[in-house]
Parts: sequence; structure tokens; C-alpha cells
Amino acid sequence: MNTKIIFLQVIFLLSIGNNSIGQNKLNAQQQTTGLTVGDSVPDILISNIINYKKRKVYLSDFKDKIVILDFWATSCSGCIQKLPLLDSLQNKYGDRIQILPVTFEPDSNVFKMLHSNSKLKNSALPFVTNDKVLSKYFKHVLIPHIAWIVKGKVVAITQSEYVTDHNIEAVIAGKIAAWSIKKDLFNVKTNSSLVELKPEIPKSTFFYSALIPFTDGLAPANGLQIDSNNKTVRYYAVNNSILTLYASTLATGELSNSIPLFYKQIELLVKDSSRYVFDANKMYLDEWERQNCYSYDGIFPIACSIDEIKDNMRASLNAYLNLQCKTDKVKTKCIVLSADPSSTNRLKTNGGKQIIHLSDFLEKQYFINVGISDIVGALNWHKSLPIVIDRTGIDYRMDIDLGELKISDIDSLINAFQQNGIKASIEYVTIKKLIIKEK
Repeated sequence: MNTKIIFLQVIFLLSIGNNSIGQNKLNAQQQTTGLTVGDSVPDILISNIINYKKRKVYLSDFKDKIVILDFWATSCSGCIQKLPLLDSLQNKYGDRIQILPVTFEPDSNVFKMLHSNSKLKNSALPFVTNDKVLSKYFKHVLIPHIAWIVKGKVVAITQSEYVTDHNIEAVIAGKIAAWSIKKDLFNVKTNSSLVELKPEIPKSTFFYSALIPFTDGLAPANGLQIDSNNKTVRYYAVNNSILTLYASTLATGELSNSIPLFYKQIELLVKDSSRYVFDANKMYLDEWERQNCYSYDGIFPIACSIDEIKDNMRASLNAYLNLQCKTDKVKTKCIVLSADPSSTNRLKTNGGKQIIHLSDFLEKQYFINVGISDIVGALNWHKSLPIVIDRTGIDYRMDIDLGELKISDIDSLINAFQQNGIKASIEYVTIKKLIIKEK
């Protein structure tokens, strides 16, 4: 098939006003975008506070403190994982800061979350619930969303990972870094072509393959759309890492559908892996995403097969990113689990809640009421372990106590499985891998 592919590189520039506001209302632009860095904050009445000495307060009640607003929801697991750290920071800095987690949800949802989370049962954090006010001043789409306020002015709007001991110390000392501003896009139609976000791009019908730099405010997404009227098919991938983009070019079933196993089937032949794999010890995630994530958008004739589209996408990625990508069979170190099912009958579960407890710390590791696929899947999430393969033939749910060990201690892990009647051995198995190398 001879299809003319037009490569586009589109850079989206967001321009947000930085005008100050009056004491009691937002100006016209801020009614659309909310407050941003440098704006003054009115003396907002904050209602519906729980876990605090007052039910209502004015923002000015915290005028001598650094105020950190954390917009979150009980449906956001990442938000909840951050709360214990926020609680510890509040305890450490006391009257010098005030952290306020803010949610649109009712009191009952928050109380339920607090009572069910052992790390938050004794939390000192006040929670703002049923919020309809603060979210108008600090507009956002993606959570967590953090607003920093010092002496009545917005000094930063960030991701949650910026709320650290080091950064709070810096703000207290008046040394506010030039952090990236978290910017969310509003009213974006996800079923529209990404190039339509810029009206000056021609709307005439044409086929194209576009690689677009990371766009603030768009959540990662992937999809396939068929337009029978225009006889086109579109494939898009929004704000994906390079590895995830290449994964999208694989034929169905070419590598494992299991996310943790899939990433262990990638072999990077590169000088510096930091372009491909995020390292929290080197930079913030949002900064890494801005530098190393892209969106792909392609429109093709409807006659194109999915494999032809993926081939075109891979060629585009190779050309723009100066890489070569292929799949190949490689002998790979693995942990292979095997057993005689009759010898493991004693492991059959006694029922109860399904629990998988694995950690990188030296502590008791165990499984309750889980299948062998659950066990293998959980082990493959651990980057310190080789690929784990199941050859046990076990088809019932089990309770397994591995005892006290570190998951990264492979010899101890193998020994623990063997004590439970499951043979674990190191073998070199031929595995199909995605090989990426620089040109």
C-alpha cells in the first residue's frame, strides 16, 4: 500500500493571565482559569471542615502560616497514598504550615476512608469536605492538585510530589524555587484529533502521522476510532512514555498482556536509560514527563489493517526519536515454578479475604485465598526479580506463608516456595523481547 504520510510536530503553548484579583471576586479571565502563581487570594470562607477545632474558618485565620491545599478524592489511590506523608509533615512543622486536603465528597466518604486506613486513624489533618468554593479559585481537572499560599499570594501550583520536607523548608526560608506550574486543560474533546487543539492547522482531509511533545493537562490515553463517513481510521496515544508508545506498535499477542511481565520483556540497548525509565531519585515525575513523553496521532485510510497502522506508527517513532525497534527471541534468566498438584493440597485456601502481602522489606510475606496466576503476577511487579513463570498446573486457590524475608533475596524466596511444596528454580528460558536501541 502506498500511503503518503505527513509528519507533523506540534508544540502547544498555553498562555495564562497573571492579573491580581480584588478582595472578594475573581476577574473575568480568572473566572475561566482560576488563580495562578502570583495572584492574590481573597479571604475565602472555608466551610465543612472535619477533624478540626472549628467547622468553618476564613483563609486569613492561617495568615501567619504556609497554606498547602491538596485537592483529592477517595477514588484516587495516589492521593490517599500521599496523605500519611502530609500528616507527618503537618506534625513536624506544626504552626508554621497548614495542610488542608480538599474534596468535593461528603463527610461520610472521608470518615470511612480514615477509619479503614490504619495509617490515618490518628491523623492530625483537617479535611475540607463538600467543597464548592476552593475548587472555583483553584481550577483543575487532574488530581492530586496542590496550591501553595504564602502571605495571601499563590506562590506555586504543583503535583503532589513537590510536597516534601526539603521543599517546605525552602518555602519557609523564603527560597521558593521556579517550579513548573501544573496546568490542566479544560473542555478538551477526547474524541477529537489532537491537531484540532490548534485552530490554525488546516482542517482539509489528509492522512498523517504526528508525534507531539508532552501536553500539560491531558491524562494518558490510547484508542482507535473509525470514521465511516470520511473513510478513515485514527489511532492515538496521549502523553505516553517512549516505551509505552513502542508497546502500542506490537501485534496482538506478540508479547505478554500482563503489564509487569511486559516491561520485563523490554531490552534497552542504550547508553542512558533515563530517557526511557523514570527515576524518582533524579527528578520530579512531571518534569520527566515533559522531557520524555509524547503523544502520537495518526489518521489513515479505512482500508488499512491494524497491523499496517502499527507498522507506520513504529516507523514514525523510529524516525523522530532516532531509534531502532524490533522483537526477537532472547535466552533470559527466569524463576520457574513447578509442582505436583497432589503434593500441594495442604496449601488449599481456607477462604476469606484475598490478600497478597509482598514487600521489599525484611518482613513476613504471604498470600491468602489467591490463585497461582495472582502469585506470579504479584512477583513480576517486583523489578528486582527475574521474570517468574508458572509451570505448576495448580488450578485451585491457596494460602501460602513464605515466612520472613526480602522479596529481592532470590535464594531465600526460592527456598520459601520449596518449603511450601512448590519447586522454584533458576532457568534460562527463550523469551520474546522488545529490543530498542539507538541508531
